[in-house]
Amino acid sequence: MVSTSPDQVSYRLLKSLALSLAQPVWDILTRSFTQGVIPSVWKSAIVKPILKKGDPASPANYRPISLTSALSKVAERFVGRAILKHCEQNNLFCRAQNGFLPGRSTTTALAPCFQDFYVALEAGQFIDIVFIDFSKAFDMVPHELLLFKLKAYGIRGSLRNWIKDFLSDRRLQLT
Repeated sequence: MVSTSPDQVSYRLLKSLALSLAQPVWDILTRSFTQGVIPSVWKSAIVKPILKKGDPASPANYRPISLTSALSKVAERFVGRAILKHCEQNNLFCRAQNGFLPGRSTTTALAPCFQDFYVALEAGQFIDIVFIDFSKAFDMVPHELLLFKLKAYGIRGSLRNWIKDFLSDRRLQLT
């Protein structure tokens, strides 16, 4: 079965017709970004619950898989790149930031820690470590606070409006 997004455009179709559709898709994306508005179908998701483990009668044992619009995913990638470029050009990342950045990873995040561990062990010292897992942290971000922070970091105008529209009036269909 081919997964189809809420707008009935399959990812396979978009990929196979990429050259033919490049200009029309570019025009749609440009209009969306310029106006700061997203087509409502891009805000819809078809959610399929997938059993992780355990009792199938318990909703907590399911992981939701959301099928969203293929065109929306293309737009999201452009927005992500625009935000990354803005943050890099304006030196908004601290040097210790490793997540979600090109050329950085958990390895680059842990390398300084291992150096500290080695130095402490060589000196016969003890090290206390606390690991924190912020479960569903991104699900808990208040949208108004996020929009306030974007504005404070210089992301304004149609890009900020696009993100605001992206976050509002989301719809899902459970299958």
